[in-house]
Amino acid sequence: MRLDGDALKLETPSLDGIGRGKLTPLFRLGNDRARALSYDLTYLVSNVRMIEGSIGSWVLDAVSDVKQRESVAGKSLYSWHQSGTLEAGKRKDEQGEFALKKPSYYVLEMEARLNDAPFFYQKIPFNCYPPIVASLVPIPSKEAIQIQLAFYGAQSDHKGKVRIDFSDEKGQVVLAQQAEVKRDEMRVPISMASLAPGSYKVTVTLMDPIGKEVANCAETFKKWETPDWLKDRKGIEALDANWVPAPWTPMQVSGDRFQVTGKEADTSFDNPKSKTQNPNSTTVAVWGRTFDFAPGSLLAGMTSQGTPLLAAGLSAKYRAQGKEHEFLISKPRFPLKKNGRVEVVQQADSPDFNLAARTQIEFDGLVRCDLTIAPKSVTTVEKLWIEIPFVNLDFATVMGNQWQTGLIDAQDFMPQAGRWYGFWIGTDKVGCSFFIENHKGWLIHSAKPRITFQTGGHRRLLQILIVNEPSEVSAPLTFTFALHPTPVKPFFRKWRDIRVDGLGFGQPPVNTTVLQGSSMYSGESNPSPRNWQVLQDALAYRDKRHQRLYLYLGVFYITPYDHVRKETPFVIAGNTTVDGKSVKEEDVVVKLKKDATRTEEYFYYKPDWDCTPPKVWDVGVETEEQVVTNPSGSWTDFFAHGIAEMLAKSDVDGFYFDIPSPQLDFNEEKGLVYKTKDGVTEGTYEVFATRDLYKRVYYLFDKLRGVGRKPYIIGHGFPSQPAIVSFWDVVGHGEELKPTEAFAATRVYLQKSGTGNPMVTPDASDQNRTYDAFYYRSVYGAYEGLPVWFLPQYGYQTKLAGLPELSRELLSFTFLHNNLLWPCYIPQQPVFDFWNKVEIPFGMGDTTFFPYWDNGVVCRPEGIKLSYWKKEGRDDYLVGVANWSAKPTDATIALPPALAGFTQCLDMEKGETLTAGKEWKVTVPAHDLRVFRFTGKESH
Repeated sequence: MRLDGDALKLETPSLDGIGRGKLTPLFRLGNDRARALSYDLTYLVSNVRMIEGSIGSWVLDAVSDVKQRESVAGKSLYSWHQSGTLEAGKRKDEQGEFALKKPSYYVLEMEARLNDAPFFYQKIPFNCYPPIVASLVPIPSKEAIQIQLAFYGAQSDHKGKVRIDFSDEKGQVVLAQQAEVKRDEMRVPISMASLAPGSYKVTVTLMDPIGKEVANCAETFKKWETPDWLKDRKGIEALDANWVPAPWTPMQVSGDRFQVTGKEADTSFDNPKSKTQNPNSTTVAVWGRTFDFAPGSLLAGMTSQGTPLLAAGLSAKYRAQGKEHEFLISKPRFPLKKNGRVEVVQQADSPDFNLAARTQIEFDGLVRCDLTIAPKSVTTVEKLWIEIPFVNLDFATVMGNQWQTGLIDAQDFMPQAGRWYGFWIGTDKVGCSFFIENHKGWLIHSAKPRITFQTGGHRRLLQILIVNEPSEVSAPLTFTFALHPTPVKPFFRKWRDIRVDGLGFGQPPVNTTVLQGSSMYSGESNPSPRNWQVLQDALAYRDKRHQRLYLYLGVFYITPYDHVRKETPFVIAGNTTVDGKSVKEEDVVVKLKKDATRTEEYFYYKPDWDCTPPKVWDVGVETEEQVVTNPSGSWTDFFAHGIAEMLAKSDVDGFYFDIPSPQLDFNEEKGLVYKTKDGVTEGTYEVFATRDLYKRVYYLFDKLRGVGRKPYIIGHGFPSQPAIVSFWDVVGHGEELKPTEAFAATRVYLQKSGTGNPMVTPDASDQNRTYDAFYYRSVYGAYEGLPVWFLPQYGYQTKLAGLPELSRELLSFTFLHNNLLWPCYIPQQPVFDFWNKVEIPFGMGDTTFFPYWDNGVVCRPEGIKLSYWKKEGRDDYLVGVANWSAKPTDATIALPPALAGFTQCLDMEKGETLTAGKEWKVTVPAHDLRVFRFTGKESH
C-alpha cells in the first residue's frame, strides 16, 4: 500500500509472514517538504476484543483454524511505537520484529500521525497458524476418514509432502499414507476399513521437497464398533414389496385374473376368467382406488372411492419445428406383482425420441413414474412435456418450498419463479396430489414456468414442462414424478374421541397429552428419554389421569448437546415434579456448550447425518441449536431404533412428530444437485427416503402396539403431502395462518382464494367471499384420509391471546367441519366447557357425520350453516349450527327428514329444551355456534 500526502509518503509492504506469527513492522518515511515534520508510529497486535461496542476484528466467536478453536478476549500482545522528526528532503525506515508464540486469531492495528494529527490508520484481523493443523472427520457410511489439513503456518519452501501415520495402543504403525502438498488447505481421504475398532494416535508429518521432516502434529482418533442401531436396522422389513399393513389390503391386478396371495401368481393375461371390459386394459386396485393401464397412455385412468380423477390418460408430448408430436405408448407389462407393490413397464416411440417408463404403484396408492426420453439424434424442440388431464374438481392447492400456499385460482396457474414441488386437486371427499423431489433431468430455464395448470370445460390440465424453452436435446432426459390419489386410507375407529391439551398434562376433560420435549428429553429431538425412569414416571402420571400420552419429537433435526441434565426427574408444567418438589430451571438447564454433555453419535456420524451444506437453526441458546438431518443417511436408522426402544421398554401411546418433512439438500455425492439450463444450482427434497422412514416407524408400531392402539403418530405438517402422511394417523395443521386481528380466521376461511408463504392472507376485497367456506375444507378437509387436529395461532398476538370469543369462533369452524381442535394458543376454558357440555355427554366416537355442504339442509340467511352427527344404531342426533357473520342472527332452518319429525331438542350448553319442527328457528351469536341434541320418541 502506498499513501501520498503533502509532505509525508508512507508505504506498508506485504504482510507476508503474519500467518506464521512473524511480525516485522516496517514504515518507510519520506519528507518532500521544505521544513521538518514530526511523526508518531504505532503497530499493535492484540487478541480479538470488544472496542466501544464493536468487535475488534469484526468477529468475536471466531474460527481460528479447521479445528474451530475459539478465540478469547485478552490484552495487547505486542506494542511497537516509534516517534521522531524527519528533516526536509530526508528518507528514513522505522522497523521492529516480534514472533507470536501461540496460534490463534488476532487483530493488527497500524497508525501513523503527522505533526500530531491523524494521517493513516488500518485494522486487519488475521489468523496465526501452526505449521500444520489437522482435523479427522469419520465418514462411517463409507468406512473412511476425511483428514482436513491446513499449512498456513508453514514456510513456503517447507511444503513438499505430508505423511499420516496411525499408531495403535502398542505404538505400532498400522496404517500410513502420503500425499503431496499442493494447497494451503487440503483434504486427504483414508479408508478405515482395515482399522479395528479402538483408539489410535495419528501423527501428521510435513516434509520439505527433499523429504526432510520440518514439522508435525498429533491427534487422537477412535473408531467405533458398529452400533446396535446399524447392526439391526429397526423396521427395515417395511421396505419389502410384500409388506401390507392394516388398514390396507393386498393389491390386485386386473380383478379375477390376478390376485396376490403372498406367492408369485399367474402373470399371463390370457386367463379366460378375466372380467375386464377392455381386453387391452389392466386395472391395478388398492384400498379405495383403481389405476387403469392400456396402450396409448402412461396411465389410462384413475379413480378414488369410485370417483374418476382423470379426464383422459397421461401422455408425453413435444413441439418441434412448429408441429406437436405425441409419443405412441406401448401395451403395459408387469414385471413385478407383490402384495404391496406392482411395477408397470412401457415404451414409446416418436419421430425424434424413444421413451422408457417404469411406473410403481404401492398399497397406499402412491404412483411413482420414472421416465427416460432419449433423442434418436441431436434434436431441437420448442418444449417437451407430460400432460395430466384431471377432471374439473373443486379445489386445488400448491406447495412451494414446502409451505402450503392456499387455493389456486380457477383460472390458469403459471408460477414464473421458484421450485414448485407439490400440488393437490380434489373435492372435500377425494383428490389427487402430484409431487416431485426436484427438477433433476429437466432441461429448463429456472425463471420460466415449470408447470402450468389450465382450466377448461370438464378438465383441469396439468402440464409438466420438462423442456420449457426452445432447446437442443443431445442427451437422454431422465426424471421422476409421482401421483397419489386420496384418501389414502380410512379413518381409524373412535378417532373423534380425542381431546388434547397444550404441551403438558391437562386436567379433564382432556384425555390426550402431548408432552413437550423439555419434560422428556435432554435434547428434544434425540429419540431417547433423558433417562428411563423419567419416561416411566410420565406414564404413571398418565395412568392416574386415564389419558393417552404422546411424546414430542423432532424428526429431521438433532440437538447435539444435552440442554437438560440427564439425571433430571420428570418435570411437568410449572417446573414441578410429580411428587410436588420444586425444581429450578438453573439447576437442570445447561446453556453453554462447554458445560454440556455432547451427543457423541452426532459428532461421529455428522457427515452421514447433516444436510449439505450443513444447516443449523439458532434458537438463541448454545446448547439448543438444531442441526438439520437428512432422510437418506444413517440418521433414520438411529431415529427408528430410538422409537423401537421406547415402544419396547415402555407403554407410551405414540409420538407427536414436528419438523416431519425433509429439508432442501445439495449433496452432490448422492446425486441431489443439478443445474438448470441457465446455470442455477438447485437441490432436492428427499420425499421417497422420508416415506421409507415413516414406513419403518409404522411397521414398529404395528408390531409393538397393534391397530387397537391407534393413533400411533400425530404429524405436524400439511395433509397435501399424502406420500408422507399415509403413515401418520392424525395431522396437526394450521400454522400457516397467523391472524393479526380478531376474527381474521373467519375472513380468511370464507375467501374464495388465498396466498401466502408461509402465512395465508385473505383477498383484499370482501366481495371475494363465500359462506360455503370451501377454502377451509380445501386446506383442512378429511379428503386425505386423516383426521385434522387443528392448531390455532391467535396466541402469537398478545392482544388476541386472552379473548375467549376467538376460541368460540374457531369451534364454529372446527366443529362444523368435524375437525379436532388443539387449544394450544387460544383460551382453553371455552373449549373445555364445550367438550364437557357437548362432546362428552353425546359421545362422538361412534357417530356418522353429515356435513353442511352435503346434507341438504337449507339455512337462511346464508351466514348460517348446519352440520349434524348420528349415533350408530339409534335415532340420536347432535346438531351444530354456526353463525359465520359478524352479527347475531335469527336463523330459519329447513331440517332434513331424519330430524324433521322431532318436536323438541336440547340446547347442549344451556341445558334448555326447545321446540323443534320441520321449519326450525334459532338465534345464534356472531362468530359463534349453538349445539342441539335430537333424541327420544318422535312425535309421529
